Amino acid sequence: MLALWKRNKLAELPEDVALLDRVIRLEHTRGARWFRDLEEAGERWQDLTEARLVELHTEFFAPLVASGIEVRNMEKVDIVKAIMAANGCSETQALAAFSTYRNCRCDGFEVTRDSMSRRTFFRHQKLLRVAGISDKHLRTASLIPFPKVRFELARPVANWEELRRC
Repeated sequence: MLALWKRNKLAELPEDVALLDRVIRLEHTRGARWFRDLEEAGERWQDLTEARLVELHTEFFAPLVASGIEVRNMEKVDIVKAIMAANGCSETQALAAFSTYRNCRCDGFEVTRDSMSRRTFFRHQKLLRVAGISDKHLRTASLIPFPKVRFELARPVANWEELRRC
């Protein structure tokens, strides 16, 4: 739906589309062998009920996500907030330091350092260090140690109303 809107094939997005930011879609595909095994067991795929499909879905994903998943919070807004909190600096200063961090990841440490004044680069580097981003993170473009965010996946959402209540 979002792709259609971006290509101007949809006049406006439905109001519920913002709720999709809270959804992780888990899809599972069964191969031809599974369907052959199903037929050999005397069942037809057309006769699978919703309850049986949910059971198959849970059977596959439960070991992977039963206790939830953790991902690093790498969104720009959160990284900028972390820089601000660690340094007590303004949002503008934190955004500038974040831009230097992002440029180091994209263009490399030396190219970024050479593209600005030494004083500016070292000021941004100091802000990033205090926020927990070491020189190693800047030089190697490795993952930075920002906090993990835990997603609880035990309760699947079946409709829009359930999603609104979450």
